Amino acid sequence: MFILKEQTKSLCPTCFQEILAQVYEEGGKVYMKKNCPQHGDFVFVIEKDAYLYKKLMNNDMLHTREYHLKT
Repeated sequence: MFILKEQTKSLCPTCFQEILAQVYEEGGKVYMKKNCPQHGDFVFVIEKDAYLYKKLMNNDMLHTREYHLKT
């Protein structure tokens, strides 16, 4: 397991309250692990291609993408 984001914010899929989450890579996929104090643990695949996820999360790519979306 390789942690990509130690801490980020997400929503509980049950009560939609804001909770803390962690993003990590394992087996070539990217997962989000989160815990709602009321509803427990959740793990989701957020990208099946870890290489693509990391490329899209690169700051240079984000700025280029924002520019294209604004025009």
